[in-house]
Amino acid sequence: MKQLQLMSFILALLFLSACSTIEEVKTSYIDVSAYQGAQKEVLKVVNQRVEYFNKRDKDLYTSVFTKDSSQSDIEAYQKNETKIIKLSEPKFMSESENQVTVSIHEEYKDSPFGPVGDTMYTLMKEDGTWKINGLD
Repeated sequence: MKQLQLMSFILALLFLSACSTIEEVKTSYIDVSAYQGAQKEVLKVVNQRVEYFNKRDKDLYTSVFTKDSSQSDIEAYQKNETKIIKLSEPKFMSESENQVTVSIHEEYKDSPFGPVGDTMYTLMKEDGTWKINGLD
């Protein structure tokens, strides 16, 4: 009888621990297949930035920024629980051979600033590769 009670207790604990697992947030990225050339490449970098931000991977996160960018410091976000869960509605504000500015609508989970916002990305070519130079 005691074995049956012990087994029931263990099963109950396993069930409760399985129910309390942390919910993994899935991010909806921009579908770049509808874009070409510089626009497509720029949106790929934006998608990467969000992926690395959500993972809190400092090395990968800083890799998508220019060497001169002051906004590649992810350490400020290390204790922050914000996750970017959706990117949509890219609006290209200006484009030249070496610089692109695009506004992206973003949706957030657990953000102290609200559930939605628009982020202005300025990207520049650095060593032939698009990199983020600024966020606003």
